Amino acid sequence: MSVNPRPSPEPAKVALYREEWDKLEKDLISLGFSKTTPGKDGLAAWQGPVPVEWTENGSTVHKETVTVKIELRAGFPLERPYVYPVDTKITNARHQAPQNLGGWLCLWSEEVEGWRPGSTAAEILERTAAWYRCFKSDKWSSADRPPDLHLYYEMDSPVKSMMITGDDWTFPDGIQSGRFRIHGSRGGRSIATRIESNLETMPHLELIASDQFTDNGIWFRLHREPFPKQTWDELLPEIDDAAKKEVGWAVQLLKGVLGDKIRDQGPMLILGIGYPKPQGGEAWLFLRADFTAVGRTGNGRWNKPEILRAVPLKSYESAPADKVSMLNRTSHTADALGDHRVLIFGVGAIGSSIAVLLAKCGVGQLDLADRDTLRPGNCVRHECGLVFVGANKAVATKGCIALHAPYCRVSEAESTWDPARLRKAVAQANVIIDATANPNFSSLLNEVCLSTRTPIIFVASHREAAVGRIRVVRPGQGDACHVCYEGQNGFVETRGMYPTIPIGPEREFIEAGCGSPTTLASALDLEAIANHAARTTIQLLEKRLNCGNHCLVVNTVLPEGSEPLRSIGAHWSTWNQLPGCGACSVRIESVQKKSTTDLTPS
Repeated sequence: MSVNPRPSPEPAKVALYREEWDKLEKDLISLGFSKTTPGKDGLAAWQGPVPVEWTENGSTVHKETVTVKIELRAGFPLERPYVYPVDTKITNARHQAPQNLGGWLCLWSEEVEGWRPGSTAAEILERTAAWYRCFKSDKWSSADRPPDLHLYYEMDSPVKSMMITGDDWTFPDGIQSGRFRIHGSRGGRSIATRIESNLETMPHLELIASDQFTDNGIWFRLHREPFPKQTWDELLPEIDDAAKKEVGWAVQLLKGVLGDKIRDQGPMLILGIGYPKPQGGEAWLFLRADFTAVGRTGNGRWNKPEILRAVPLKSYESAPADKVSMLNRTSHTADALGDHRVLIFGVGAIGSSIAVLLAKCGVGQLDLADRDTLRPGNCVRHECGLVFVGANKAVATKGCIALHAPYCRVSEAESTWDPARLRKAVAQANVIIDATANPNFSSLLNEVCLSTRTPIIFVASHREAAVGRIRVVRPGQGDACHVCYEGQNGFVETRGMYPTIPIGPEREFIEAGCGSPTTLASALDLEAIANHAARTTIQLLEKRLNCGNHCLVVNTVLPEGSEPLRSIGAHWSTWNQLPGCGACSVRIESVQKKSTTDLTPS
């Protein structure tokens, strides 16, 4: 029974599904409900009785009839109804929406057993009765996830009320309190670190907020989730109880750190409150107390409830940015890819997109090689925006990856034609990607990868990116290599055995200051090609590439071409090495001879 999104304010008169609306109203009236005055948003509402029966101590049966108000929004029956308590005082109920969001009962989960359009009035009331049974007996299902704790407090705004924590935000078992440091905001966001931590060890956090020191805070770690007490005088005893300490423990800690008088602390105090999550691990609530008004009185002391009651509390949204949290959404791939290394030659529009996708998926290390500089005109197709203009494309792409996947290790590889240097760089990687669109350099890389027995993926766009081609070469496994494809016309007996893309218009333009012509192509088509190339890379790294070794990504059909160029989609096929190829066949023969020699008894 988790929190619902803020309801839409549209009045009932604009309901799209009037028949369902009228049926529910008729059924509610038959169950003893009557129409009541709409709320401030002008919504139709019905009020009536709900019988509740629950058991205490395993035997004592209690019965009670509660009164609730049911409101429907214009989106009903697709949008759920909202049920509010009328005559029952709800206290310490984490399964009720915060009052600042509306205070309705959280009847349907967002994850499981959610609202089902078509539910009858009787089913709505039974769901309401089930909520009251849980509330009265204080027994909730593990599937009933309550609203986030910070929502029960006032917030300045979603952006200005975010507290971010990194990998250092862990504390030894048994330690229940201490101080922490708050770093200045950038765009309103703040970072909480341990006192001894340095943001230089977590550079990705500096992209979110500045390293400017603003203040210290105090943290407590509790044995259970605290109830969201709204006033300072109620919160401190709640911290004592949840920490399993005597009354006054929290106050004594505050006095020991901040002094006897509240005015001695300054205008603001930020609290970090850690508590165990039901599913394991620790959650944190960050609160800000404003002592400005109390400080002016000159007599604010921690032991005066009337003073503490006047101190307003506001919350931050807790936002973990540690490695586990950053990779949670892709952990199913990141766990398997974290130890892999990919070397990409050419990080233009296609190569940069491949690099960012691989980093987001959890590839542990990327080496990027490119000699070009990012120009303003590149940015409409390149992964890097205008902020990176003037940087080398490899450096720019490294910076872009830091913004999305900071835990991916990225280095700038040497862009060289020297075979010995290339061989050294290639030998360190698990997979090589050639996105240079330079046939001569591709031939050199082909030779180097064959000699080091390193898998390589060649990716390029053709016909203004109407078609993309992905070629996978796994040395020693019989895949056609780059020379096989490009050199087939030199062998009369095998001419035309590999698929070819018909020659067609490739519109180009010369940009001032750019050394080579630029081919027209849509970012949409280029990124589609890059997406398939990235998928292929991951499948190759995980040793599950079984769809073939040659892929034509058809973004726009070519009527003059043969199949599959007349069909939109990604079309895989398998092509073996060219008989008599001067590159891969010679390599394989030499390996076979060496293996035979090695097996010959001496």
